[in-house]
Amino acid sequence: MQLYQYSTKFVLASFLATMFVRMFSRIHTEYESIRRMEMIRLKNSRSYDNLYSGITLTFFPINVPLLPFLIPVMVFKSERLNEFILKF
Repeated sequence: MQLYQYSTKFVLASFLATMFVRMFSRIHTEYESIRRMEMIRLKNSRSYDNLYSGITLTFFPINVPLLPFLIPVMVFKSERLNEFILKF
């Protein structure tokens, strides 16, 4: 009888883990698409700047790790560097 109980718990736990993994992957995919849609919306708006938006369009928790990139963005004034930082 105990073997049946343990095997049932194991099967149910693995089903639960599978549900969590599938839900996470679905949410992650939706998050990526929402983030890209937001970037496209910002690029099409007036607030987007070709040279400095990678630094200026980010909000507080994300822009703190981007502070070391501030000086190269200001010095090089490169659109490719700005796109890289914006996508990063």
